[in-house]
Amino acid sequence: MEELVQHVFAEYKISMQAGFGEAFASVTEVGQSFDQAKQALEYAVYLNKKGILWSHETQSTNTTYYYPLDTEHRLISTIRAGELEEAQKIIDAIIAQNLEQRELSVEMKNQLVGEIKGTFLKLLDQKIFLESPLFESVKQRIMDISPTVPLETIQQEIHGIMQELCSFIANKKKDSHAQLIKQIYEYTAEAYCDPGLTLYRVAEHVERPEKYISQLFKEVTGVNYSDHLIKVRMDQAALLLKESNYTVDEIAARVGYNSSHSFRRAFKRLTGVSPSAYRQSFQD
Repeated sequence: MEELVQHVFAEYKISMQAGFGEAFASVTEVGQSFDQAKQALEYAVYLNKKGILWSHETQSTNTTYYYPLDTEHRLISTIRAGELEEAQKIIDAIIAQNLEQRELSVEMKNQLVGEIKGTFLKLLDQKIFLESPLFESVKQRIMDISPTVPLETIQQEIHGIMQELCSFIANKKKDSHAQLIKQIYEYTAEAYCDPGLTLYRVAEHVERPEKYISQLFKEVTGVNYSDHLIKVRMDQAALLLKESNYTVDEIAARVGYNSSHSFRRAFKRLTGVSPSAYRQSFQD
């Protein structure tokens, strides 16, 4: 890159400026590296420095704090999604930028802490937290953060607050998922006899996207919805074979199969025996 900068200037008298962030170890750190590169480029423009500037070369005394708006938005959305590990990485990156790349004055440090506290107060004012039982206690914890203590201490307290908020979100998701699975179970128990029952129909009933329902059902129950539906139908078929006088073809229709051949094949695959043999075992 240095050679390219020199070549372009020598050949075309065009000055180039480029900013680079530090190397990243994982994909989740790409955003941090990009922020560092952007900061380095802004600093190069400010100093009118031509060529390449790395983020570690931008350290300055009494500079303004580092807390870009897009980072704040990313932090808020991450906590709202309950992603504690990612939220911790964002906060750690902010603290690292202001401790390692800058030497903040007392005034700048106080402003940074105020901005971070403001972010969490804005987050707390959103409906999901505003109506939660932890609102008052977490708000007090945020208000009690003092800008006079070291940033590392503030970092630890912020981690604790984020853990509480993300745990609340995780529990809300868990309760919501359990309720949704219950709805799917109940709807399947009512509609299994309909040959047209599909995952798409289930998704319409619970008013969620089909792909979301498919992934959630497998994640929570450990089985695909199609396998669950077959199990429900075969359980009901087994009951009818044992306790009713319906023919196998009639039972196939009653549990949602248009084809008795498909029913027989599914029944044997699940139970290991044919419907007729299953019935015979109880008659004997």
